[in-house]
Amino acid sequence: MTLSGYARVLRKRWRTVVTVALLCVLAAFGITALLPKSYVAQSTSFVSIAGAPSTAKASAPDTLYQNSQFALNQVSSYPEIVTSPAVLQPVIDDLDLDTTVRELKAHVTATNPVDTVLLNIQATSSSPERARAIANSVAQHLGSLVETLETPRRGGASPVKVTTAVPAGLPLTPASPRPALNLALGLLLGVALGALVAAVRERLDTTVKSPDDLQDITGASPLGAIRNDAVAKQNPLLLTSARRATVEEFRSIRTSLRYVDVDKPPSQIVISSAIVGEGKSVLACNIAMIMAQGQMRVCLVEADLRRPQVSSNLGIDGSVGLTEVVAGEVDLDEVLVNWNRGTLTVLPAGATPPDPSHLLGSHAMNEVLERLRAAFDVVIIDAPPVLPVSDAAILGAMSDGVILVARHGRVTREQVRHALESLDAVNARLIGTVLNAVPAKTRESRYGPAYGYQNDTDRVPVEIKSPRVTSPRRAQVPRSGSPDADLTH
Repeated sequence: MTLSGYARVLRKRWRTVVTVALLCVLAAFGITALLPKSYVAQSTSFVSIAGAPSTAKASAPDTLYQNSQFALNQVSSYPEIVTSPAVLQPVIDDLDLDTTVRELKAHVTATNPVDTVLLNIQATSSSPERARAIANSVAQHLGSLVETLETPRRGGASPVKVTTAVPAGLPLTPASPRPALNLALGLLLGVALGALVAAVRERLDTTVKSPDDLQDITGASPLGAIRNDAVAKQNPLLLTSARRATVEEFRSIRTSLRYVDVDKPPSQIVISSAIVGEGKSVLACNIAMIMAQGQMRVCLVEADLRRPQVSSNLGIDGSVGLTEVVAGEVDLDEVLVNWNRGTLTVLPAGATPPDPSHLLGSHAMNEVLERLRAAFDVVIIDAPPVLPVSDAAILGAMSDGVILVARHGRVTREQVRHALESLDAVNARLIGTVLNAVPAKTRESRYGPAYGYQNDTDRVPVEIKSPRVTSPRRAQVPRSGSPDADLTH
């Protein structure tokens, strides 16, 4: 993946990065709050030589130099003595500490800065007063021990003196934990981990996210992409609440359909999807509406007999319709509904039959489709999803082809591939694909903002006051063999 690809992933999955970063910061805050506070006190001792290290006579400058060199040589070994029992046990006794030499050794350290005769003694404790007391007591008992160790065997005073130059002060702030540092490290770790999680999720995400994905899988040119927004979720029908930019997207699909086959454009089109919940019924309604606006005689057939949605979307009675016509109980012209003042004709689903696949694949169903083909310029058939049942494949074989709808981020590439195989198995033609419910920001980043609309919330002129038809007028369809008959709108 290129650098621009990673940037795109981070923009796309910024919520993941922010969430992981916040979790890491909260974890750092929790750990910091749970960790016990510890205070560090430091005392500084100075090592000096009171006399010459040997009895040899020497000049004053030589004596000073020899003394300083002797002090430097000796002081480098004193840090090891600081944590010896000979120093720490007297400290425990003097301060009446409830600990052992081994335990106290872990809380006391001594360092000798390079080329100095200084000893820095640090003591760590949960109490600032105790830390100060331990540091000063260790310095005192170290001086006593060193003087004892450096006393000549023949007797006399020790030439080495260890003096507490800077007593330990009372530490005002804890040395650990350090909240600011911990939170900063938590944030940095969270951002890095969030970016890694986002990249892994992107790699593992096999859902369809662009028309290019559909074209790579199906080999068919995408007919268009429909954006998703809050307005579309509440009122999905074009004529009632759709925004202008959305109308242009459906007009683009209508134009693409005209040029799928210039010599013989498809007039009987099945609209389906690979799985449930991809918005194929709403898309069928809107495509039928936008085609009807183009001065064409359009019939929308609700052929999803298992879970019909067209009738409820349009607000019409769908209790009697396609099922009864195919079963021979009613005539076709008795159940067709003129919707929106005759702009669009709808054939509802009717009752759910015991075996929808057998009914849709019957010779009677083929005759109904032929009558509709003769009476209308375009017939849009809303079919069930391809993968759960075979209805869409059956209807696709009877019609001019299938438009496969894929919902952005829902259907996987493998599911689309299996749906295409199901259509190929019955020689159903794939007219094209439509990517549905594309996030507005994703679509604009790919195609740019809607051309010619400074305010994308502008609505199209509403042609109807309500999609519900209380007293639908029935459209008349000619019997088979009457090519000159027309509809009564």
